[in-house]
Amino acid sequence: MKHVRTRRWSFLAGGLLALSMIGAPALAAEPSADDPVATVNGLLDTIAAKDFAAVSSFVCAQYAEQVASTFDLAAQMGEIPGVDLAALIAGLQFTVDPRTATLVSNDGAAAVVDLQATLSMALDETVARDFVKQLLEAQGQEASDAMIDAVLPELMAQFEGQTTDLSESVDLTLENGVWLVCEPFGSDESPAPSGEPVASPAASPAA
Repeated sequence: MKHVRTRRWSFLAGGLLALSMIGAPALAAEPSADDPVATVNGLLDTIAAKDFAAVSSFVCAQYAEQVASTFDLAAQMGEIPGVDLAALIAGLQFTVDPRTATLVSNDGAAAVVDLQATLSMALDETVARDFVKQLLEAQGQEASDAMIDAVLPELMAQFEGQTTDLSESVDLTLENGVWLVCEPFGSDESPAPSGEPVASPAASPAA
């Protein structure tokens, strides 16, 4: 199966754990008209809230389409018949902490913000168990507790305790009256969190 990949900040705005939006938060952040730092923080808050449909609204027109496409995990992972990817996505949690964003320069048209931040992610174990069970059944395998217990730790290891350093100088531009992140995102892709894909469900459970 394809596994979720993490990216540094330079790829974050272009697709950190690119996911399909599942239920926007009640109070969505918006780009700032007068504060580049507020836009950067708003983007991070939007990602942490899993409001991925809104991420591209924080990005300049030059890169907005690329960002919207990359933040579609369902499309990237591909459909798995019999497996509820939406439930797996809903079970993911993101935290951006610690975080500091400091204005470096602002000439009224372009700005640079120094970001020092770490993103952490976690996956609800109950959701993960259901996902493994569905995956086994979709592959025509017996979804016994022993088999689920054999595969589950490696799936959880893709998420639990994993952190991504988002620290970078972030370029912004004033566009349509608001400050937007504007960088050639898509470079500096890092390996999957654990460095290894999830074990095949066909593997025999430990004795």
